[in-house]
Amino acid sequence: MFKPQLGRNIEVYIDDMVVKSKVVSGHMGDLTSIFGILRKHKLRLNASKCSFGVSSKKFLGYMLTHRGIEVNPDQIKAINGLQAPRNPKEVKKLTGMTATLNRFISRFADSPEVDEVLFAYLAVAFHAVIFVLIREDSGIQRPIYYLKSILWSADYIGRITKWGTILGAFDIKYMPRTSVKGQVIADLVAEFAELPEEAEVKQHDMDEKSVGLISTQDPSSWKVYVDGAANQRGAGVGLVLVSPEKIIIEKSLRLGFSATNNEAEYEVLLMGMTMIQKMGGKVVKMFSDSRLIVGQVKGELEARDTRMQEYLGQIRRIQTKFESFDLSYIPKGENTHADSLATLATSSARNLPQVIIIEDLYTPTPTRKDLLQIHQVNLGPSWMDLILLFLIRNILPGDKSEAEKVRRKAPRFWLSEDKKLYKRSFSEPYLLCVHPEISESLLEELHKGICGSHTGGRSLSHRAITQGYWWPDMQRNAQEYVRKCDQCQRFAPNIHQPRGVLNPLSSPWPFAQ
Repeated sequence: MFKPQLGRNIEVYIDDMVVKSKVVSGHMGDLTSIFGILRKHKLRLNASKCSFGVSSKKFLGYMLTHRGIEVNPDQIKAINGLQAPRNPKEVKKLTGMTATLNRFISRFADSPEVDEVLFAYLAVAFHAVIFVLIREDSGIQRPIYYLKSILWSADYIGRITKWGTILGAFDIKYMPRTSVKGQVIADLVAEFAELPEEAEVKQHDMDEKSVGLISTQDPSSWKVYVDGAANQRGAGVGLVLVSPEKIIIEKSLRLGFSATNNEAEYEVLLMGMTMIQKMGGKVVKMFSDSRLIVGQVKGELEARDTRMQEYLGQIRRIQTKFESFDLSYIPKGENTHADSLATLATSSARNLPQVIIIEDLYTPTPTRKDLLQIHQVNLGPSWMDLILLFLIRNILPGDKSEAEKVRRKAPRFWLSEDKKLYKRSFSEPYLLCVHPEISESLLEELHKGICGSHTGGRSLSHRAITQGYWWPDMQRNAQEYVRKCDQCQRFAPNIHQPRGVLNPLSSPWPFAQ
């Protein structure tokens, strides 16, 4: 809109516009052209926020003078009124303020230029890596950026190759350290980098198999490493339990029934939770290398298979008996001990402890035993009650006319084994009778649900019948529901038919002679 005037007589900022003129006599002409553009695009300005004829005063947070645009004195009043420090406490305060200003004020002189050689110093501690980027200015090394990274895991073998490929795209030359100016900063930060209190990684040797133990501040937590294996020779599971006293318990189970790999993972998870429960553990942290099982237990993934849903329900019930339960995913390389125990149950592996107890599990873990069946009992009386009472117990109402109606309607309905009422049909499948309190939610799902198309009343009732549902007055209820639909009223086609009857005229000129 202001493209021809930009830079010539107008400057547009985020939400401000400034109309400028080199000479006073041309200012009115510039304003006239700008207001003409605003009037052409039908834009209006807030008069209370407009300033005209600004020559030298505070404007948009700056001072306009004959010398140009200067800093507003109010914004630097705190710096100008800063007094000299009088005691050590004020000296420390001034140092902190200077460091804060140095962090937020951009230093254009220190920014590197194109094709300038930069120096990077690295320092590696036991639990941290420090990186300092330095440039040379007249023989003096000045730091321009530094980075500190805490090492949370020691499994970086698979990432080194990827990192080397990425770094190969840059022009990096590795040189021996000849000056300690920049290295002092990296070493200093690495020396004082503290390990976080949340986790401390330790390694324990267990018969040539190492398991990474994560020691937390809670001394009463159990740690369980689980893994399942299924192949053509059979299925087996392995567990490694670590007690709060750092006592390691190893167990391997051979499954005597056909199971998939996911079923074996669930079996070992249930076995580990049961063992901790029998030993009186209340706080447990379990580790598995199956992303699917961990995601389903945490609720991040959906269990669609019926068998997986049964396993998941059993885990939910046992999980409530612990004060704290946490299941985490770990890479397969960190779960080698449990993986070896699971493989031991299906094959003869070597170099493993001979004191491991191998048991046989011949039947799957029961999952349907504790299932609870929930019945909905909060529905009110309906038209189906008299028919159900007659079909189940052969009981008729006391009123003779009502009893005759029920006796006449009963042959048109059929009662299934699970006590559900269906309406008979000669040429179509039986239709499930719907309670009046549920009919509105059913119409809502058919009308504007996932596959809803906002059809009319007759189409909506016919669709309910094709889906296998029926209730009296369903067509009238469908039409009433469609009338109450907000989207149908907003986006319905407009009716252009006139309200009254039009009177035709014999002549287009009523008063023509």
